[in-house]
Amino acid sequence: IEHAFWYVNNREDIMEEEIEKVTNTGTCKEAKTTSDEIQINNDEFSNSYIPPVVAMLPLLAKNTEEMNKICAKMGNSVEKLFEEKISIVFKMIGYSVELKGQGYGRVPDGIAICHEYGYALIFDAKVRQDGYRVGRDDRAIKEYINRETQTLKKQGIRNVYFVIVSSDFKGDFDDVIRNIKIETDARELVFLEAKGLLTILEQRLRNPEIDLGPSGIQNLFVQSGILTNKDVKEFL
Repeated sequence: IEHAFWYVNNREDIMEEEIEKVTNTGTCKEAKTTSDEIQINNDEFSNSYIPPVVAMLPLLAKNTEEMNKICAKMGNSVEKLFEEKISIVFKMIGYSVELKGQGYGRVPDGIAICHEYGYALIFDAKVRQDGYRVGRDDRAIKEYINRETQTLKKQGIRNVYFVIVSSDFKGDFDDVIRNIKIETDARELVFLEAKGLLTILEQRLRNPEIDLGPSGIQNLFVQSGILTNKDVKEFL
């Protein structure tokens, strides 16, 4: 709908320019185009289902200098905006989302819950230009999981997955995954590319029959490791 209004608004601007040409020349024959002959930009016929409100997610994940300047002018930070956009994407996919993040102390950025299939995604947003490396974050991850799983279990959530969303991922995560799975109740630890998250949303919008359960989107999170955009496309 937003694209439709944008097109109509620009179409009217073009028509006004053509009307002015006709007025100045005094004849309709000298006008080069009519409303039926206006050339439409290829973007108007884009096959993308990704809503504009979250389309910039991969750019935010990269945390470029240009994006920092844009966010600063908006009175916001790249980190906070990235967290908010991720929560919006999860909501659009169909999850019940609780945004935590900045200002709430040592907590994950949010939790996406699927009550129908009894599982939750504890997610953390990491903006990185050169890709995310776990480093010392494993201790914080354990704290997040151990704290949140207690509450989730009381809500009847059977399976909990921890998901880190970033631009890209670097290094070997095997040891970190193994330690976290041993010391917490998280079923899996998934490193999801921001582009991959948008692809999940797009495929869900294209085909609403893709459900959130084990035969659909949940199946993307049942194996620990890096989940690339290519992996998502091949599965969905």
